[in-house]
Amino acid sequence: MALAPDQVWRRWCELWNQGDLDAAIAETVHAGVEWIPISVEGTHFHGHEGVRQWAEQHFRFWETFELYIDEPVPAGPDRLLVLGYWVARGRGSGLGFERQRCAWLLEFRDGTIVRLETFTDRDEGREAAGL
Repeated sequence: MALAPDQVWRRWCELWNQGDLDAAIAETVHAGVEWIPISVEGTHFHGHEGVRQWAEQHFRFWETFELYIDEPVPAGPDRLLVLGYWVARGRGSGLGFERQRCAWLLEFRDGTIVRLETFTDRDEGREAAGL
């Protein structure tokens, strides 16, 4: 039985926070995913390899980066806006975030994430979700 969309994202966060990127991708990410992080404006990553490439680039700057969920908000069929935060520590500098608020807009296909867009401004996430 497929997981509900909020449970898919919870599973991604759980595996990501454990450092198991391969399992996170295999269990929760659609092969045709479009991944839109906040790191570089206009940068999109595609497919499982794209998510791996993003993670590799991501951890050049961050020693730790954990994701947490505050509230999942349904945003239509197969869409979910997740309000949450991350805790991060910079590689080398040790500087970071204790609780950086954010939003993730997710779309699902076949019980997996087919599109993800990250927002550091929750209101922008709500607007993008049409909420």
